[in-house]
Amino acid sequence: MFTMQPEADSVQIIPSEKLEWHPCWSQLGRSDLKCARLTVPMDYNRPLNASIDNPKVHIALTLVPGKHTGSKKHSTSPLLLNPGGPGGPGATFALFAGPMLQKIVGADQDVIGFDPRGIGATTPRADCFSNPPWSGGEEDDLAEGLLQRILWIISGNEVGNVNSSSDALFKLDTRARTIAKLCQRKDSMHGKDSILRYVHTPSVARDMISIIDAWDEWTASESSSESLAEGSSSETSESGDLDAKGKLSYWGFSYGVSYTSKIVLLILTGDVTDAPRCNIRIDVSQPRPSNGPRWRCGCRPLRCSCLGK
Repeated sequence: MFTMQPEADSVQIIPSEKLEWHPCWSQLGRSDLKCARLTVPMDYNRPLNASIDNPKVHIALTLVPGKHTGSKKHSTSPLLLNPGGPGGPGATFALFAGPMLQKIVGADQDVIGFDPRGIGATTPRADCFSNPPWSGGEEDDLAEGLLQRILWIISGNEVGNVNSSSDALFKLDTRARTIAKLCQRKDSMHGKDSILRYVHTPSVARDMISIIDAWDEWTASESSSESLAEGSSSETSESGDLDAKGKLSYWGFSYGVSYTSKIVLLILTGDVTDAPRCNIRIDVSQPRPSNGPRWRCGCRPLRCSCLGK
């Protein structure tokens, strides 16, 4: 069990393989914010249903709901956010970025921020400074790890930048090698189940698809319940953007994605990639159409098939 927020009114969230939203961040003065922890495979070559012993990752999510009217209660596809870095936590990033982006893409767009695997409130953490306590136990002592990390950062302040002294480059190289050995030691403790082996971009991209799949399952369940209560189907009101169902809508900051066949809307800022470049623009001068967002894309080079359009 993990405490999503440390305050007195914190919500303790048990991870689940399905989306189970819980009220959270009430200290911000909003009652509509939701949090969840979605369980996904650590190694997608060892799926969860293959063995209960296969390692898992519990992804921390924050939902910033859009303002929906009529029978439609949820976006067909949520807009996922990643602050990049790499290493930035997206669950808290969505708290302030979500409302700002909704002013651009539409107030009715649901936004989900997630902490990529190994980062923030997502567990297990990729923390080379934390180790199990000497007294025993399997969980890392995160407080001790934080102290060691702070001391390490302080010790490096006098080194400065690469050109700050004649031996700065040598010292920075030594520190980088030290961190590498520290992480190598931590990795060897867990072997094939070490999170450090699975924090790469392909796994994060798979996690985003897992979030979308879980969203589709959750909204389908919610729609079925609402249809039974109202005696009608809610699919009619969403017929204009059914092509987004099961697709990824993503706004990434200094980060890249894979699985382009699953993407319906994509915005990248400061990305570095050797893939064909797609330049996505938001036409804020035009009213947002009822059958989809006012996002447009242009491609370069000409061979680029931008978002399948």
